[in-house]
Amino acid sequence: MSGEKRIVRMPRAARLALALMVLLGLAACAPVASINDSFRAAKPGASPDQLLEQARAWQVNRDRELPEYWILKGVLDIDHPENGRRNSVMLHGHSSERLRMIVYGPFRQVALEVWLGDQWVDRVDAGNATVTSVPADAFGLAYLTGLELHPRVLINILLGVVDLRDPVQVQQQPGGLFLKTAAGEMLLVTPETGRPLRRQGEARPGMQYHAYYEWGSERGILPERIVVKLGEKTTLTLIPKSWNPHADDLPADWRAAYGKKAKFNHVMPLRRR
Repeated sequence: MSGEKRIVRMPRAARLALALMVLLGLAACAPVASINDSFRAAKPGASPDQLLEQARAWQVNRDRELPEYWILKGVLDIDHPENGRRNSVMLHGHSSERLRMIVYGPFRQVALEVWLGDQWVDRVDAGNATVTSVPADAFGLAYLTGLELHPRVLINILLGVVDLRDPVQVQQQPGGLFLKTAAGEMLLVTPETGRPLRRQGEARPGMQYHAYYEWGSERGILPERIVVKLGEKTTLTLIPKSWNPHADDLPADWRAAYGKKAKFNHVMPLRRR
């Protein structure tokens, strides 16, 4: 019949192919989330006073939960133009004051052992009986590890420790309300819990560091991932795997750890004059 409209049905296989093409097209048009998006505060709207109160409360609780001696084991990924590597790592700490970092190679051999103290950063090469000591500052840590960051700042970043004593300013920045500490560090926290999401500060004159925290459990003491970007070329990523809050005491330094019988060649290439 010439006046009757006919409905032509597309074969089932063709319909499936068309649907897949539409889905792929929508996915291609969707915006790609940056690392900043992953760590953005979930619910805006907290007042500046509430935000600061929550952040301080979280830090007080962190200080209460942080034991005197602890061990963190995980995976450390350092992306550096001259020496990129991904290794298992053990961090043995004394509160947020001192840190012994042991990086393991592919066969569980010690690839790097570094002690971060108040005055000195020491790299121990037990296989060659050599200890290299440099001043505990950003230049010294960069000399030994390639990470141009003050050792105390690095420890605080890895533990999520922030000094929020007065004066602290609350400033509107792209991404939300940031807390500016007395040391000049900028901090973005979750309005609900006060946990740090992002922080940034000056690693040295002319170079900034940016740290990002990805949290899992609401009551977790450690995030699932910590990313630290130094300048434009260096990125450190720490993925915690286990946390021991009942660790043995951390020896005072590498001398106490290895004992008087150990004979090391002690090198101090950046010795203060």
